[in-house]
Amino acid sequence: MIRIRTGLLLFSIFLTPALSAQDVQQVFGQGMASYRAGDFEEAIQSFRQVVSLAPDQVVALELLNDSQDALLELMVAGGEFETFALEILEAAAEAGREAIRDEGAAQEVAAGCFSDSYGERARSIFELGARFGPFASIPLVSELASQSESRRLAANYALSRLGSEVVEPLLAASHSSNVEVRLGCLLVFAQLGDVRTKGRVADLATSDADGSVRAMASKIGGGNAGALLFEQGLAYASNSPAGLSPAENHGVVWVVNGANLSFYEVPSPLVPLERAKQCFLRSHELGKSDAAVELALVYASEIAALSGLVDGGQDSFESALQAQKAASLTLGNSVLNAALVKAVGSGNAAIAIELIGLLDGPGKAPSSGLDAALDSGSPGVRTAAAIAKAGSGVYDSTVAGALVRAMSLDASRVVHIVDPVGERAAILASSLEDSGVTVTKATSGADGLVNLHLGAVADAVVVADPLPDLYAHRVVSEIKRDARNADTAIFVLSSGSTGEIDGAEVVDEIDSGSITSAFSALDAQRTGYLATASAAARAMASVAVHGGGKGFADGIVAAIQREDQVAVHALTALGWAGNSSHAAAMESVIGDSSRSGAARIAAADALAVLASRTDAEVNSQVLESAMTEGNAALAASCARALGAAAAGHVPAMVVAG
Repeated sequence: MIRIRTGLLLFSIFLTPALSAQDVQQVFGQGMASYRAGDFEEAIQSFRQVVSLAPDQVVALELLNDSQDALLELMVAGGEFETFALEILEAAAEAGREAIRDEGAAQEVAAGCFSDSYGERARSIFELGARFGPFASIPLVSELASQSESRRLAANYALSRLGSEVVEPLLAASHSSNVEVRLGCLLVFAQLGDVRTKGRVADLATSDADGSVRAMASKIGGGNAGALLFEQGLAYASNSPAGLSPAENHGVVWVVNGANLSFYEVPSPLVPLERAKQCFLRSHELGKSDAAVELALVYASEIAALSGLVDGGQDSFESALQAQKAASLTLGNSVLNAALVKAVGSGNAAIAIELIGLLDGPGKAPSSGLDAALDSGSPGVRTAAAIAKAGSGVYDSTVAGALVRAMSLDASRVVHIVDPVGERAAILASSLEDSGVTVTKATSGADGLVNLHLGAVADAVVVADPLPDLYAHRVVSEIKRDARNADTAIFVLSSGSTGEIDGAEVVDEIDSGSITSAFSALDAQRTGYLATASAAARAMASVAVHGGGKGFADGIVAAIQREDQVAVHALTALGWAGNSSHAAAMESVIGDSSRSGAARIAAADALAVLASRTDAEVNSQVLESAMTEGNAALAASCARALGAAAAGHVPAMVVAG
């Protein structure tokens, strides 16, 4: 079913100064002429010209007002024609995102919906939809509880004429404690026939406390409410056409108190996840056991997104982040494990990493999810799984190998590929992963944007043009809106007529080398990357202490030259995993006065462990020299190493101060 946002057709479209509304209309007209003549390729080229040359400046509403029927025709045609029509609608939507929330103005206009004049009612309903979109429902829902039947019917009629945009607020309103409001919502649902209402109608048909509500809901629709809500939750979570379209996402979640409909603001990427969560919660209450796993995936998605916001300096989301973590933990390890298996299988690295973090805590145990994650093609997922398994007492070579690789990486790089051409995306992803890069793939613009909001900052993004649902310039614009992506390299795979895109490099083809070469301009010391390497080194130290580091000492040596957060733990690991040939690497750190005291002490302690385990010979001159520098802790550690190696006694006399 096609959901058309009719109200958008009164707003303006963003276009560049280079083209006036007349110019745009002319190019658009040429495209429509080619389309109707059956020259679809020429039509697409014209439409792409409108998009590539005119994405940003506002012009008058001529194109939209004069082209409503044509745009509808293109939406019905599907494919790239539908993508173009939706691009125009979305551009128009951006011109009025603030004005549509004016509740006072909406209240004034809504008064005309109750006029005795048919013409006045029709004009008011049209203006409500055009100016206020879903926010037009607020004054009308309150009238559903009116003592006057005529006002209730008028409100019901107006809501049904506003179309699918009022479905989301009415789904919230259908939870009202007021029977008349619930009945009114059902009447509108019956008129609209929107797939999103099926689960709620089925739920009201079997669970509502009022008999009249149950009877009406039963006439409108039926079925298994738990299963229908589960499917609707999947639609929201996956950004499918049956979920929430970008044009309908106003960054709000709707709630009702009696007959008072209101909303609270939520970051736009979280809105479909919140709606999915509501569906899965109710589905689970109704006995759909699979809903718990999907709920865990939604929580993990939200944790990833909120973590990104907090890391970006938006501390106001910290409490929400902690609340999602706490709620997800109450689902239990078996549910989280099943969710992890699914996340790894679908290749969603950001969600998998968050689920591993949830499983890695008190009460943790080896799990099939961690095993799957350790075998993942994503370096980030493998590292997180290896750290978790080491913490639960697994010290085998697979764990050790993953940890050593993580310790040696300069940074945990992240690349997003948004490309519907599966073979091309898979080849590029495989090449990047071979270089230690964590890759996330999507086949549509909506899914790609959701992935970008989850987890760590992206080092680079590759976007094909056009995508099934969006043009690349729209995706690039949305990426650049997030301040975290200010330095992210963006490559657009051209369709041949893409044109220049501000903030991106348009290319005919791309390889992994071109992408990784763009990393050098980025900040390689981001705290998240260093924290991952440090955690891997700490876990490797534990693995080595328990005998699991054999054969990996040469890999550990490279990490002792890194920052202290990594080097100190790496030195501990080397002491337990190394052989006599590695004594020189430790002595080089001890003798380097430019290294921190913590690193030099860790090197001396590691040398003591190595000497006690092997027949390693130590360089007494290096150790004795370090003992004279005045650092008591360093002197003690060096002395311990000399003793462990039986390198000879260094006498000391008591001398009066």
